[in-house]
Amino acid sequence: MVCHADNPAGVRIKLEVSMRERPVLPVTSQPQLSLDHFPQLDFRPADIPCLAFEEILAEKLRAASQRSKIRDLHDLAESVDRPFDRPLVRGVAVLKLWSQREALDYTAIITRIRSHADYNLADLSSLLRKDQKPNLDRLVDRVAGGYRFLGELTELERSVASDLSGHRQDLVARLTEHLQQGAGPNPPEAA
Repeated sequence: MVCHADNPAGVRIKLEVSMRERPVLPVTSQPQLSLDHFPQLDFRPADIPCLAFEEILAEKLRAASQRSKIRDLHDLAESVDRPFDRPLVRGVAVLKLWSQREALDYTAIITRIRSHADYNLADLSSLLRKDQKPNLDRLVDRVAGGYRFLGELTELERSVASDLSGHRQDLVARLTEHLQQGAGPNPPEAA
């Protein structure tokens, strides 16, 4: 429960912290979204340290490949029109799934998403404005179309993705280094 002088009853918030793994990409500081009351504050709202947007999307892709949470599907669908480095997302997603001993497989992810019988729309409705009504088919189509680039793995990404036993740490290190350097879509070839 969080409370202050103007709201002594407080507000219940939920905070989730994962210490499962270190971020692949450097953490960035982002300004808070500007709110109407910010100019009235006696201080400047602080920037917030957070994962790089591409890493957030890679985490959402890992989640979407492992569970059926409507908020993951919604977040992915909403991100499609935002600018982001698609090869970087794909490479980080390969590493995220590799750490779980799973391969990034665009077809499998979309097949899982399309078999949406267990998505709970009520979970999403409670997070949206009252005038917003989620359309499951539209969300699925946006994700399927917008993330088609996941099926275009480079040779190095394919090699890491196919290492489900986790023995090719050398390839993982090469892909990680390449991604951290912010290189373009053509990483060095796998050995």
